[in-house]
Parts: sequence; structure tokens; C-alpha cells
Amino acid sequence: MRSPPGPFAPAERALLYTSFEEAIDALAEEFRETLILSDLADLNYAEIAEVLGIPVGTVKSRLFRARRQLRDALLVHGMESAYADGRRPDRGS
Repeated sequence: MRSPPGPFAPAERALLYTSFEEAIDALAEEFRETLILSDLADLNYAEIAEVLGIPVGTVKSRLFRARRQLRDALLVHGMESAYADGRRPDRGS
């Protein structure tokens, strides 16, 4: 169970968002664009493949590597997130 938000909650949230943005920005462009299309634009593998003009297998590979690199970057920053165990934070998949 989460504890109620305290006076530092907005600052902690801002730090988390900043760390998350920095970790995404640090990804190679091919990984970043695949991750954004999947997890933020909510496109499926086939749609991403069509947008990027690459095979579906390449989409899957890039997405796996992007999520792993993002997880590692957030763990280095001491952040725990749904990415740490390979789930998407918004849907648990």
C-alpha cells in the first residue's frame, strides 16, 4: 500500500519524470522511436513496422533492447519502475 503523498511528493515526482526523460533521450534514435511508438503512441508491432519501414521482427528486437536499456538506466538512477521487470507501466504487459 502506498503512503499518502507528503510535502516532497511533487519534487519526487518531478525527479522521476526528469530521470525517465533523460533515460529515454539517452537511447539510440532507432530504439527511442520504437519505444515511443509502442509505449506512448500505443501502436502494435505491425503498425510500428509499417511506420518505420522495417520487419516486425526488427520492431520486437528494438523494443526489447530499448526497454532493457531504459530499465538499466533507471536502475542506475536508483529508480524502480514497471520497466524493471519488463512490464509496461500503463498496462502491465
